[in-house]
Amino acid sequence: MRSIAKEKIIHQLLLLTNITDKYMLLDPSYPQKSLTWLVETEKQLEPLRLPVVSRLASLRGMLVACDDGYQDPNIAQSSRSKRKAKRALTAHIISQAEQALREEVEVIDHGFSELIDKLSQLLAIRFSQQELPTTPQVTMGYVDNIWGLLGDNQETKSMYRYIEARVGETDRRYLLQSLLDNMLSHNN
Repeated sequence: MRSIAKEKIIHQLLLLTNITDKYMLLDPSYPQKSLTWLVETEKQLEPLRLPVVSRLASLRGMLVACDDGYQDPNIAQSSRSKRKAKRALTAHIISQAEQALREEVEVIDHGFSELIDKLSQLLAIRFSQQELPTTPQVTMGYVDNIWGLLGDNQETKSMYRYIEARVGETDRRYLLQSLLDNMLSHNN
């Protein structure tokens, strides 16, 4: 499930380009669009029970509090108007949210690094004796077929069982698909 969290976070991060453009263009909808992005990001990640959701909610609260008169002391001193102070605070909050989400992706990637190494070893051992079956496109059927081949080999059976016990099917498929895409792209 960590792979789903990673992909949802990356999707939400990619939406920030459009929001930042609104800030650069002095679009008055920038604070509202940013607030909507925070709410949507929370909704996307909440079912996955990620702690970063509480950080986003806290940042959202600060942004809403701006309408009630809250001003960040560091930002308010350099802004001449309430509107500019809110835009600056919004940019600061979005920057903090982006950093928190990026850090979450780094944690997920770090957790995956050992599994990627193990899967790479497993693939190398299994396909050192025979060539990796080719395919025009790496589909889930192809990934499942390769996974089955890895489990059928006596040399790889213990590592196969370790990976199967250590990671859920969704994350295993995600990592294996990524490795297979990489391997097959280098073979062409």
